[in-house]
Amino acid sequence: MISENVERRLVELLDYPVACPHGNIIPAGRAWRAADARERAVAAGEEQAEAMTAVAAKLAAPVTVLRISEQVQSDPSLMLNSSGSDTPGRESTLAVSDEGVRVTSEDRVGSVTADLPRLVADHVFVARR
Repeated sequence: MISENVERRLVELLDYPVACPHGNIIPAGRAWRAADARERAVAAGEEQAEAMTAVAAKLAAPVTVLRISEQVQSDPSLMLNSSGSDTPGRESTLAVSDEGVRVTSEDRVGSVTADLPRLVADHVFVARR
């Protein structure tokens, strides 16, 4: 466990984040939070997040990945199975695949496609674009 002073300094260095790297909202309430952090956290919590499996259809649908649930985060094999296709903030297209959901997105090299099993895709939340 880190001290309150170390935590405060980390929060300042990270510019008062409202979500973890996996997109999950960090609980508010610390006195040193930036004035707009509470509003950003509320706005992030109100985003219309749907599981990938609920959005995927036969025709590709454009989405933005919002968050990965803790059920997937806590299982290294499930995280490795995602191949980075479920990174929060990533714009992708989703389509139904035989195994679950086919996720296609662009990176520095070109188009990247990964088939996520339903077990993973059920716990990755997206917003329709």
